[in-house]
Amino acid sequence: MGPVTLVLFDIDGTLLLSHGSGRGAMSEAADDLFGCPEMFDSISFAGAVDSGIVAIAMEASGIPATGRRMGRIRKTYGRRLRRRLAACPGEVCPGVRRLVADLQGRSRVGLLTGNWEESARIKLDYHGLGALFEGCVGAYGSDATQRNALIPFAVRRARRRWSDIQRIIVVGDTPADIGCARAGAAFFPDLEVLAVAVETGFATPEDLAAATPDLQVPDLEQGREALLALV
Repeated sequence: MGPVTLVLFDIDGTLLLSHGSGRGAMSEAADDLFGCPEMFDSISFAGAVDSGIVAIAMEASGIPATGRRMGRIRKTYGRRLRRRLAACPGEVCPGVRRLVADLQGRSRVGLLTGNWEESARIKLDYHGLGALFEGCVGAYGSDATQRNALIPFAVRRARRRWSDIQRIIVVGDTPADIGCARAGAAFFPDLEVLAVAVETGFATPEDLAAATPDLQVPDLEQGREALLALV
C-alpha cells in the first residue's frame, strides 16, 4: 500500500448526538458509587476526555482519584450509559454514514475521542455505526487525560498497521478538536495534520472559526465534497 491518509473522527457532536446521555450516565454512576450525583454539574464535557473529567470531578469532591475508583466508575458508567441510550437514544448527525463509506475507499478511518474505548463502542453500536469503525485504529479517553495527548496514540497504532502515514485529518465539533490537531502537527512535523470543524455539536460557528480550522462545514452532509477533496 502507498502513503495513507488517516481520517480521525470525534464522536459526540460530530458523528452523533446523545442528548445528554453521557453526562446523565456519569452523574448516575457517581451517585451509585459515591452518593454524589452533582459531581459533574459544574464541569464542561465539550472537547474533554473521560479520564480527565472524572479525575477533576472526583478530586473537587474530595474523593481521591485512585486507579481502583476510576475503574469502578468506568464500569458503572458503561452500564448506566446503555440504560440511558435505551431511554433517550439521540441521533446520528447528517451525512455520517455516506461520508464514512466514501472515505473508506480513499483513506483509512478511525476515532479520536474523549470517550473511554468501551463507551465509544457502546455509543457507536447503539446508533448502528459500529460496523463502519470495526477494527479501526484510534485514540480514546482511556489513553490520556488530555485531548492534546491523543494523536500520538493514534499515529503509533496506525504506523504499526501501515508504515507510511502521510496525512492525518481530525474531524471534530469543538475548538479543542482543532487544538488537538495543531498539537499533533507539532508532535509529528513529518506529517500533514489538518483540522476539520463541523458545526453540529457544542461550539458556535464563530467559536470554531476563531480556532482557525483548515476546513469548516455546517455538517458532514453539506461538507462531504469539501472533505473528500482534502483526502
